[in-house]
Amino acid sequence: IYLLDISNSYYELIASSNDYQMLNSINISDIEYFDFNKCFLLSDNSKNQIFELDPFNKTLNIIVNEGFSGKGCIRNPHQIISLKNQFIVFDVDNYLIQFFDSNYQWKFQIGGKGKEIHKLDMAYSGVIDKEYIYICDSNNDRIVKFDLNIKNSELFVCSKYKEGILKRPLKIAEDYNGYIYV
Repeated sequence: IYLLDISNSYYELIASSNDYQMLNSINISDIEYFDFNKCFLLSDNSKNQIFELDPFNKTLNIIVNEGFSGKGCIRNPHQIISLKNQFIVFDVDNYLIQFFDSNYQWKFQIGGKGKEIHKLDMAYSGVIDKEYIYICDSNNDRIVKFDLNIKNSELFVCSKYKEGILKRPLKIAEDYNGYIYV
């Protein structure tokens, strides 16, 4: 894992398998810097685990393990998003989005397989904009807007497939002007 400073054309190796032997056995599918704990969160969707890599203490620990039905257990973690003192995991094969606190304890989850507005079917990714998460609900061909304050979902973009229209959204991004791209 490298720290890149693009503005100064500088990079620094901050974690390698020389320092963390277990790092060789991790198939990193996503990486997120968890500012609250000053560490990196790594997902391995082949082992269905999430790891905490602490570059200051030189530790690598499993913090979330494989399991069905959510409630702190995951299958196919696809994206991790840090948000203040918590982090969010897009748990694709459990059809959930799970929320964890800064002590890596499970808080709550949203979703479950289905087509209803409060259900998800292969939610691969999302983006946070203020108090909302915009979720790519891929198999339902839609973007769902979830309010973090009142924990309520609403339809943001939906389509029955036809040429040139939203089909199986996998990734979403937001720019500095607040525009969302799918």
